[in-house]
Amino acid sequence: MAEIDSNEKPCKVNTERGFSVIYKNRPLYSKYNPEKSICQAIDSLTFTPGTLILIFSPVLWHGLKLLFQKVPENCFIFACEQDKELYTLANQELKQITSSEPEILQKKQITLLTAEQSKNLPLVLMGAAKDFSVKIPPAAEIKKVIRLDFSAGVQFAPDFYNTILSECQQVISQFWKNRLTLLRFGRLYSVNLFQNLARSAGNNTIFFASLKHSITKPILICATGESLEKTVPLLKNNEFRQKLYILAVDASMPILKSCRIMPDAIIGVESQLAIEKSYIGIKNFFEKGGKKEKEEAEYSPPVFFADITSRPHVADLVKSAGGKLCYFSSLYDNNDFLDFLQTQGLLPEVIPPLGSVGLAAVTIAQKLRKSDAVPIFVSGLDFAYSAGKTHARGAFSHINMLFNRFRLSSNGNYEAAFGTTSTTVPANIQGRSIIKLNKTTAKLSDYAQSFKLWFASTKNLFKLEDEGFCLGIPEIKTDVFCNIIENTGNSGKNNSPGKMNSPIPEESENKSYEVSKISDFILNEKKSLEELKETLVTGGNLSKPDFDKKVLELLKNRNYLFLHFPDGTKASTDLSFLKRVRSEIDFFIKNLSIALKRIEE
Repeated sequence: MAEIDSNEKPCKVNTERGFSVIYKNRPLYSKYNPEKSICQAIDSLTFTPGTLILIFSPVLWHGLKLLFQKVPENCFIFACEQDKELYTLANQELKQITSSEPEILQKKQITLLTAEQSKNLPLVLMGAAKDFSVKIPPAAEIKKVIRLDFSAGVQFAPDFYNTILSECQQVISQFWKNRLTLLRFGRLYSVNLFQNLARSAGNNTIFFASLKHSITKPILICATGESLEKTVPLLKNNEFRQKLYILAVDASMPILKSCRIMPDAIIGVESQLAIEKSYIGIKNFFEKGGKKEKEEAEYSPPVFFADITSRPHVADLVKSAGGKLCYFSSLYDNNDFLDFLQTQGLLPEVIPPLGSVGLAAVTIAQKLRKSDAVPIFVSGLDFAYSAGKTHARGAFSHINMLFNRFRLSSNGNYEAAFGTTSTTVPANIQGRSIIKLNKTTAKLSDYAQSFKLWFASTKNLFKLEDEGFCLGIPEIKTDVFCNIIENTGNSGKNNSPGKMNSPIPEESENKSYEVSKISDFILNEKKSLEELKETLVTGGNLSKPDFDKKVLELLKNRNYLFLHFPDGTKASTDLSFLKRVRSEIDFFIKNLSIALKRIEE
């Protein structure tokens, strides 16, 4: 009778050393000692504070007491169950444990997640899913992820559990990699942010909100991977090009410029000087509309979507060429300063911190298209490269390689393909064989995995060609792409290259208000830093408790002063910390003064 019932419902059976479960004619525990294997697994592990423990298929919760005995404070325990019947049983068992032994949950908390909640767990950890009914700790509080299989129920859906584990590990790993990036670039991000805030108050700036959901043409994103070489020839046909809205990452501009292909928009996120090489000759290119001779027809240069932390001088280059600026914000850190800017309405459109300009371009494209019915195509987002060549022909890195060639040098950058940091792209990804010997790096591989995590379920998002990583979206050849564009019914005859589907909006009526708001904010920041400097230097004749209180109050919402410190996750009154803060104040006062002068101009 138990065997018949076990086909439909989980059936508890008694053994010599406790209960087991039979489900779908399979025992989920040992029939001799159900708790032995899980207890051995728990005993073999070391748990440290900041560990996220994922219990897969808990069913009867064997080993839970031992786990609670070993787990220290500041650990987070979540249980995931994919099967509905096993979830019901596990939920009932957990309630019985809670009611019969309430002391077991006094010091440790455990949450049982449904299949849908489990799938969303990685997105919640990275802050991409706000409307989540279960409280999940932020990634900053988690140092590592540990998996525990509490029953053989995981064998009913191994891919489900493996995916959750790998995505959670990837999110936590990426967070701490981003943290290391902040140690190096956090100060530069803050400097650029203040300078770009000053530029956003200029007359050449348009608001992102006025461009959202305005594009009805198919959107083509041009990155710098080798697959772009198969797309560029199509865009040389002006009639075909006019049927597309081209969103180019800034590094692809030398490629498009060399072929006289004018994009509708450019996106830039890079904060360092090196990116300016991609803008060489851009003024002349904009002025001529991408043609040998300037057309008499009405023409508008591309809109430049700039990250608020991107290099400010690039915005100046675009402005000098007559372009319009449209700022957005990638929240590079979760801190009080950025939260304050958001609440004050000083940050432009916010997108997640994706790291890659290509991923940011896809996010921007999603916000620009009229609806999900408007297709988005990505070209050059390979996240891999062939031996001897890292980018498409015409990219600055390719031009630089040719420029530095001499008689005894090799014809190609083979160091990038066969160096110690490169690895071979797996030979088979989701059933697709890769014939070319594609190479990648850990960073590019992380970007590819992030793309899957963020965009795999996006409607009408396609990848041109099947080179590089499989990104979890449909892959189409250029001939199929041409057929789709030809059948869209949008000829775009009234839109010249570089001109948007809808007119670029005029300056907002609230522009003067925004200028004064930004100016007041920067002026107040400067005064507060001067007050903090005075307090740190003289002590303000305050007692130690009052001094600490005032310093912490002045440091509140000013994470940019210590964001790039190794211990810069929060403010402190430690003497060593305050000495380092003091050394930063003069630098940022000068930076704020430059920003104020920029606004006045």
